[in-house]
Amino acid sequence: MTVCEVCHSLDYRKLFQEEIQELSWLSEDISALYQQNTDILEKIKNLNNELENSSHEEFYEDSTEDDAITATADEVLQLLQEEDSLGLIKNVWLSKENQLRQTLAQQVLHLSQDLQLLHHQQHPPLPRH
Repeated sequence: MTVCEVCHSLDYRKLFQEEIQELSWLSEDISALYQQNTDILEKIKNLNNELENSSHEEFYEDSTEDDAITATADEVLQLLQEEDSLGLIKNVWLSKENQLRQTLAQQVLHLSQDLQLLHHQQHPPLPRH
């Protein structure tokens, strides 16, 4: 609490200035978190697009029904191995997406906790008699 040195009462002007500064810092933090969250969401979208594009290109681009019928046993085995490697790549991308989602969720949680703390600081509970 800020107390006036002359009259020893609450210095509301200085208290108000301190609260304005704290709000300014919080709004800067919120803005930075919002930008980070936007970047994370954009990365997730890009990962999803890359995953979809690689799946469609690899599985459907060169495959036709006639090719599958005339393929030799070695070609079929090679296709199965490529599908396994694509499955691994897909799992890696899904893992990265999951990590980004968790980071985003943690940032949102911290943001809501900071906002709740700020709300309680601005509106302290009234004493009960």
